[in-house]
Amino acid sequence: MIVLLIRLMAVFLVALIPGLVPCGIYDQGSFFWILSYGLVWMVVMVSLIVGTRHLPVFRPNPHTAGLMILLVWLSAIVLAGIPMKLMVPNMSWVDVLFEAASGLTTTGAEVLLNLDSIPRGLIFYRLWLQFIGGLGIVMFVLIVFPLMGLNHNAGLKFDLPGPARLHGVGVRQLTLVRYLWVGYVLLALSCAFLLWSCGLSLFDAFSESLGVVSTGGFNVYKDGFNHYPNAVKYVVMCFMWISSIGVMVHAGFWLSKDLRVYLRDKEHQWMMILFLVTVLLVLGGDLFSPVSALDKIFTVMSMITTSGYSVSELNQWSSVWLTVLLTLSAIGGCTGSTSGGMKQARLRHLCHELSASLRAFLHPNLAMGVRVPMQQASLARVKSFSLMVQGYLLVFLGGSWCSVVLLQISGMDLVSAFSATLACLTNTGSSMGLLTTSYALLPTFSKTVLMIDMLLGRLECIPLAAAFYALLAD
Repeated sequence: MIVLLIRLMAVFLVALIPGLVPCGIYDQGSFFWILSYGLVWMVVMVSLIVGTRHLPVFRPNPHTAGLMILLVWLSAIVLAGIPMKLMVPNMSWVDVLFEAASGLTTTGAEVLLNLDSIPRGLIFYRLWLQFIGGLGIVMFVLIVFPLMGLNHNAGLKFDLPGPARLHGVGVRQLTLVRYLWVGYVLLALSCAFLLWSCGLSLFDAFSESLGVVSTGGFNVYKDGFNHYPNAVKYVVMCFMWISSIGVMVHAGFWLSKDLRVYLRDKEHQWMMILFLVTVLLVLGGDLFSPVSALDKIFTVMSMITTSGYSVSELNQWSSVWLTVLLTLSAIGGCTGSTSGGMKQARLRHLCHELSASLRAFLHPNLAMGVRVPMQQASLARVKSFSLMVQGYLLVFLGGSWCSVVLLQISGMDLVSAFSATLACLTNTGSSMGLLTTSYALLPTFSKTVLMIDMLLGRLECIPLAAAFYALLAD
């Protein structure tokens, strides 16, 4: 397992290189140390790879793939945090790891107080971490798995976000994974071009696009998208929505060239209905709010896609609508997308199960079934999907309770503890209470708890359950 982890981390270090290029342009003082760090690590990795090339390569199986995924993410957070420490030496290691975890899990929880005074190289690097974490670190390294002689299927089904693991992605879909990343890059470039056409500088446009398509939540400036013209918000909303649609739906459109694929997808239909109903309620039920209609729509879009961008002060919203926004972030976007949360498919499945249970209670002799977001689903797959939904809810509720209790023990009030836990578990980042602007003032213990929440929300229950099973089995 160590040999495989070394090889994966070598690939991850290569993926970090583009994010460090702006340091040589904007922050030449720290660039020397970052370059030295990269060269030393590459020499170490190459030496280890060459030295272990004759050793048998560990091949993950369904029992150990979850543990491998967990180790990859933990190692990646540590490696991604070291350049930040070199760029800003006065940052504590807890803040460095918190920022790296927030970037790679696309949470967007911020510990930097004044972005306008932060080196431009670090600003870009944070957003680059969100970009490569958008579809998963392991999704990236799977592209080079065949070059290592590894079986990619065991890791792929664990790292796909949400219940999309049951859509039959396997060995034959490795080409689809490559196309997926090509489409992901093209989407970011398209977003950057439209932002640049709205008047942004090339650096700002490309940097912001990395966070938008990954539904990450990091910004270039302290005031976020309010720093730019309103036209930018329309562009950002379009790409947030596209990024929150499942990759299988995008693949269906790519193969069929038929836009009706998006309208026929049941999960996307649920998301559209939920978004439209919420927008109508917010616009019609809060007429005297100082928040503009555009900012209301943008905030609803940001929360349902778990991007977490804030274009208005949360204290300008009533507690009722703040609760609605947090509920939207808990539900999240579609399965197989870069967004977090419970996912629309799970909500739809729970509603169908509740409906079926109610009908069975009223009509005990009526034969009926439960719908799942799969075609021609077997009984085993239906049970698997139901167990996944129940397992996710168990981990979500149990993790939320433990996190809220631990944060309160560290001195946080109930509202701040609950909203911070929900923001990190759903990978949204936006919180309320004492944490509306930054997480920087939290104690070390609280930041550690929230980092665990970020990983729990990103990896969900399946990889973690497999990891603990592998540890207990050994």
